[in-house]
Amino acid sequence: MIRRQEQQRQYPRLGFTLMEIMVVVAIIVILVGAAVPIYNNYISNARRDSAKVGITHIANAVQNYRNRFPSTTPTLADLMAQMPDGSAPVLKEENGLDPWGQVYVIDWQSADQRTQEPWIYTTGPDGRKITNRPNNQ
Repeated sequence: MIRRQEQQRQYPRLGFTLMEIMVVVAIIVILVGAAVPIYNNYISNARRDSAKVGITHIANAVQNYRNRFPSTTPTLADLMAQMPDGSAPVLKEENGLDPWGQVYVIDWQSADQRTQEPWIYTTGPDGRKITNRPNNQ
């Protein structure tokens, strides 16, 4: 029996213990647990920024449409359809959807009285409106 123990001591340890592996896994879980909320916040902010860019794009399309046809108040469908004079649409169909897959809203009833620009907005997943007006009025 003594001889066997002496032989075991001569060989180096060739692996990790279960405890060492569990400690490494626990550290990885803690790091991932801290990184996931940061990543989700980053994605949420990126989608909100993308929606703001989409609203600006639609506002430019509305302005372009109204420059050519001043007496009209175009809807989103009008912007994505062939122009009344037969020219190409001023807005591509894929630009009519926000990052969450909802349709942007062009509200002429709430148009700015001074500039006659429509209120263009979408509602994010949290229910807050993202709009082309300052302070989301």
